[in-house]
Amino acid sequence: MPLDKRHISPNKAAIAAIISGKELPGAYDADWRRLAKIAAHSNVTPLLYLSLRNRKDGVAVPAEVYQSLRFDYKASACRNSIMLEELSSVAGAFSAAGLKAIPLKGAHLLRTVFKDSVGARPMTDIDLLIRESDIAGAVTILGSSGYRYQPAGRSVRATRMYVKSPGAGIPSQIHLHTHIVNLSDSFMAFGARSIDMDDIWAAAVPDAAGLFRMKDEHMLISLCEHGFRHGFARLGLIYDIDACVRFGGGRIDWDCVGSTAARWSMEAPLFHGLSLARLFFGTDVGGALPERLRPRGMSFVEKCAVRSILRCDYPDEKECFLFYLAQNRTLSGKARFLGSCVKARFGSIMLSGVRQ
Repeated sequence: MPLDKRHISPNKAAIAAIISGKELPGAYDADWRRLAKIAAHSNVTPLLYLSLRNRKDGVAVPAEVYQSLRFDYKASACRNSIMLEELSSVAGAFSAAGLKAIPLKGAHLLRTVFKDSVGARPMTDIDLLIRESDIAGAVTILGSSGYRYQPAGRSVRATRMYVKSPGAGIPSQIHLHTHIVNLSDSFMAFGARSIDMDDIWAAAVPDAAGLFRMKDEHMLISLCEHGFRHGFARLGLIYDIDACVRFGGGRIDWDCVGSTAARWSMEAPLFHGLSLARLFFGTDVGGALPERLRPRGMSFVEKCAVRSILRCDYPDEKECFLFYLAQNRTLSGKARFLGSCVKARFGSIMLSGVRQ
């Protein structure tokens, strides 16, 4: 039973329609205050504001709601501008030292899709992919630039957060990654074993300001993995995928996307990401590719649970583990996965060895 509009929150569907420039459903009676709250939870407030600002069909939004959305957009634009300037400065220092860095997630999208609308995609920190061998050099550069290490997550975390707090203004946070999968997240760590990071670096191309840009197909899979890891609880995670596909356009080799996802054991994240982008935003996602990726081991109960997540206006990311459960296609795999979830939730034990 494939997902369709009946299985998703009507309010989220309305927000997605507005963002996509489509008409609201005829029978839908918009509660704008509620929509604004849901948009904030879903991290798409600036997109909602921009879409409403540019609409010509006379959609009536209460003045206080519109002004609140406008304020959030301007705050996002100000914060992003500061962080992008900081990214340019750090990238220049990295490049001068012979270090390569690839912007991920929001940093990538703001330099590509949203480069002419810097406030459209909120960014809380700057995610940079660097080589494991460059960690020491990158840390030295950040330290000399006023950044300090900020411990976060488990000690085995394969990412490092560095923070610079100015005397006044917005603190700058740089999140260094050595892998496109957060290896401290046990739910997804099993998939990381199949990903060849050397392939990603070999396919990356030089970009502006001394940075590198990940191959479109690799970035798409990375964004699907990121959304999958968070249970696609926020519309913004799905819109990132739509934005990546639109930016790649005809350059995206969908056969390459499918074969790479299979090689990396990322079929389930890609399936969910592409399917939800098409469902919410009408994204052109490579024809029949999502159906070829559909997990065969999802039980009826799991499908119903996933649909209950999608119907919720404010899903809790911590309760979205069923997206991960679907990755395990055998009963024994699901049992091992659930056992690991219990250990992680109640024992604070790092999960390792969770396999399909």
